[in-house]
This record gives sequence, C-alpha cells and structure tokens, in this order.
Amino acid sequence: ADNNEILSINPIAYLQSLSATTLVLLYRSLDTSAGRRIMTTTNTSGFQWGQNGTQYVGGHASATFTVDNVTVDTNFHHIIITFDGSQTGNANRLQARLDGDPVTLTFSGTVGTATSASASTFYGGCDTAGNNNYFIGDLGECMIFTRTLNISEIDRKSTRLNSSHGYIS
Repeated sequence: ADNNEILSINPIAYLQSLSATTLVLLYRSLDTSAGRRIMTTTNTSGFQWGQNGTQYVGGHASATFTVDNVTVDTNFHHIIITFDGSQTGNANRLQARLDGDPVTLTFSGTVGTATSASASTFYGGCDTAGNNNYFIGDLGECMIFTRTLNISEIDRKSTRLNSSHGYIS
C-alpha cells in the first residue's frame, strides 16, 4: 500500500449541520498503528473513524468515542454508524454496528443535535488536516446517507456487505 495515497473530496456540504446521518464503511486495516484515520472531516464535530492501536475510535457531532471489547485487526470489517440528533443522550443519538452486530460505545463529550456547520472537507485515509496518520489498508465501500437508516435497512446493508463482497465470513 502507498502511504501517500489518500482520497479527498472537497467540499461535501451535505455533511454540514445535519441532524441525522448514516455512515457505512467496508474496510481492512493493514497497519493497526495508533492514529490511523480511515475517514474524517476537517472538523471532528462532523465525523471521524479510525483506530488508536488497539481499539476503533470515532467522532461525530462534537463527541468522540471508542468501541468497547473489540480489538483492531487486519481482517475486513464493515461499520454502520447511525446518528439521530432528535434523540436524547449519547447512546440514543449515536449507535454503531460492526459486522452487523451492535457494539457498545464509550463516549467522551456530548453528542450534539447536529453535525458541525464547518465540516466542509471529507478525507479518506488521513487526519483532519489531510496530511498525516495515513490509513494503510483497503476501502471497499463508503456510503453516506443524510438520514438515519432504520434497523431493517441496516440489516439489509449488513447482509449484503457480508455476502456479496465475500470479504467477511
């Protein structure tokens, strides 16, 4: 993998000031070092997903979080993160499923009611400045929805990612 190969899409206005989003990523980390960012926006109050060397970490709508009881490895995984700013409390506003299974998130800060109005650049494979903490691995799919998918939609996405790509057994 080329450490300098990144994906940058600028700007993505539809990630700004949203009260609901769903992010779907299919990926494989080939380097599990701390600080690797798979996806992020210029303002972490928008969105970020990566790893800290042992755990998956993320940020969305002003809060950061770690995924409990899951160790970072070099296998293919898919993550589906749903955000609904109309809900009350961190665990209700922001939820995640890793490989189709719900995961427990430990939050730092309070998940806001909307994404940042300044989250203008969306980066794949690097930090929020677009020039460090490069992701080394494979990104098979990235989907962003400007609404919260319901559970049956999430289950269908998980089933398709598990079976049609053939990456996850």
